[in-house]
Amino acid sequence: MAPAKSSGIVLIPRPVESAALATNPAPVTWAVLKPRLATGQVLLLDARAKGPYEAGHIPGAILLSIFSSTDEFAAFRRTYPTNTPLAVYCGSASCPLSQHLAEQLVNEFGYQHVEHMTTGYLEWQDSEKGKPDVTVPSAAPPPIAADTSGPMPLPVLWDAARVRVEGGELTLVDIRSASEYAAGHLPGAVSLPAESSSAVIAEFQRNQLLSKPILIYGTWTGSSQTFNHGRRLMKEHGFGRVECLHDGFLTCA
Repeated sequence: MAPAKSSGIVLIPRPVESAALATNPAPVTWAVLKPRLATGQVLLLDARAKGPYEAGHIPGAILLSIFSSTDEFAAFRRTYPTNTPLAVYCGSASCPLSQHLAEQLVNEFGYQHVEHMTTGYLEWQDSEKGKPDVTVPSAAPPPIAADTSGPMPLPVLWDAARVRVEGGELTLVDIRSASEYAAGHLPGAVSLPAESSSAVIAEFQRNQLLSKPILIYGTWTGSSQTFNHGRRLMKEHGFGRVECLHDGFLTCA
């Protein structure tokens, strides 16, 4: 059956049910998923943004990401009931999007059987297609696994966040070093480097409206360092609402 498109989501035949998970959502590897996908036992979801998905994705995967619209989630929910086994992947071990989407599918939409790949698309490329030919800027930091314990900041894209920043709904926060901020930053951003002391962070928090979320950004797109810092602001410093710009400064500037 050829894939069809509806509300921006590629639809494939509904998979059969499988055994219940011990935890939901649960981690899984590509080696475990591969035979189940081949026999239609699980529906594979790509949690990345539209651009990376269209540039390349695991065959059979459909696009449903944290950045999908309300209409796209509604269309998915109508097509696939909550007993549909789902497996979610993103870019790599350093990408938190699959974990975030998996928890959203369980907690907000009531899906009963959701797994997230612990590494992701790069693992599939390495396993199925050989070493990927990826060009990484020499100054890029090495991947660091995302912290996925406790509350998570909400990933957002700059195109969607820009209007909210300009409208005063979000406080835009640059977590790069003070020297990097001084050399150039996104319009309206305030500087609060990730290495700031607890006293400096507390002072910023006292001046921050409690009802106003903060949107943090770093240098690199999809940076787990930025995501992990957002997690620390929530867990260790009591910020109630933190959003994390998936696009880095080098992409948005």
